[in-house]
This record gives sequence, C-alpha cells and structure tokens, in this order.
Amino acid sequence: MAVLRGYFLVSVVLGLLASILSFFLKVGYLAESGVGGMFDSLYLTILWSSSVGAATAWQASGFGILLIAILWLVSGSQTSKSTDALGPWFIWALIALGVLMVIRSISMVGHPAGINVTAQIAIALHAFAGLWWLGSLVPLHASCTRLANPSLHQLMHRFGNIALVVVLMLLATGGWVALELFTFPAELVTTAYGRSFLIKISLVMGLLSFALWHKARLVPSLLHRPSSAHSLKRSIRIETFVGIAVLIATAILTTAVGPAHVS
Repeated sequence: MAVLRGYFLVSVVLGLLASILSFFLKVGYLAESGVGGMFDSLYLTILWSSSVGAATAWQASGFGILLIAILWLVSGSQTSKSTDALGPWFIWALIALGVLMVIRSISMVGHPAGINVTAQIAIALHAFAGLWWLGSLVPLHASCTRLANPSLHQLMHRFGNIALVVVLMLLATGGWVALELFTFPAELVTTAYGRSFLIKISLVMGLLSFALWHKARLVPSLLHRPSSAHSLKRSIRIETFVGIAVLIATAILTTAVGPAHVS
C-alpha cells in the first residue's frame, strides 16, 4: 500500500505541475517573445479568459482535490483514526470529484471542443478508460516483484475482469467519436489527421494484444510455472512503453492536427 500511495502522490503532483506549466507555455507560445512571454500580463489575461484558461482551471482544481484526498489518505494510514470522523467514503468522493474534473478538462480544448456535447461526453469516458488502463500498469508491474505467484494470479485475474469492461467502453466510445470526427472513410488515408489516427489505432491494437496475451497465457501460467511472474513483468514493461506512445499520438491528434470540419 505504501508503494501505491507514493505512486498516486507523485502522479497527482506531476499532473498538477504539468497542467500549470502547460498553461504558461501556451501563453509564451502566443506571446512569441521567449521565456519572458510566458508571464506577459496581456496574453495571460487573454488566454485565461478563453477555453484554455477554463480547461486549466478545471484540470488544476481536479488535481488539487486529488492531492488533498491522497494526503488525507496517507495521514489516515499513519494515525489510523484521522479519517474516522467523515469515513473513507468522503475520501473516495473527493477522488471521484477530482477525476471527473480532470477528465472534463480534456474535452474543453482542441478539436474535441468543436463537436457536440454527446460526443464530448464520449471523449471524456474514452479518456477515463484509457488513462485508467495505462495508469494501472505501473502498480501491476510492481506487483510482479512483490507478490507471490498465487496472490499475483488472483490480482491479475481480478484486474482482467474489470479491464474487460473498461476496454469495451474504450472501444465503444472511441468508435463513436471517430464517427463524429470523420465525414468520409477516405479521410483516414487522405488527411494528416486520418493517418495519425491510424497510427494511434495501430498502437492501441498493440495494447489490446498485450492484454489478450496476459489474460490467455501469462496469467494462467502463474499457477504452475514460477518464471511466469518475470515474463509477465517484462511484458507489462513493454506494454507501458507502447502506452506512452499512445499518449504521444493522442497529444499530436488533439493539438497539432485535427479534422477540418471541427478545427
């Protein structure tokens, strides 16, 4: 649990810092005057009053709430009584609120902001499913070293059952959004956005292949082959790098390129 709390704490702090830094970098890009332009009061005001500022406020506030919840959880584990007054449910409510605010911010900027509300909700659910999946890889990787094979098998089996639902949501919402973003199938090969989209889909298919390989082969073998934990750990490590590539491709899709009818 200490490892998980540390992982959550570092992730939330990095997320909060990244959301703030990203805003100032966008201000500097708009001002076109070097590092000093990041703090230009005129462009700060302009960008803060735009959808970029609103998204930053939602995202930073969400990470702030998550930071409070994680710190509360950590302090509660040390005193064992500090959460009794309100109960663990209050911490989970804070975590849920923080996650919703961060996910909401994703659909407020870039080309997702140019499509209808239903599709924006689909994008938010798609982002939640994808980030939940990728965010789980580091704890799972650590579990391969810290847990005995029977316990690891139980954990991975439970994760696989939950992940199945999450992956179905990921594919369903992703397909729905794709229908909104592409007018004609030919755009997949005739536009920069379509080609970038195909690259992302290829990487996601790679992630799905890893998930299927784990569920069908590596996880069952944990019960009768001691070396399976090492194989699973190595496979999850590679999956993590593929996941990072998916995030990079997604960042390019949502910022550098975009479908003409929503850009």
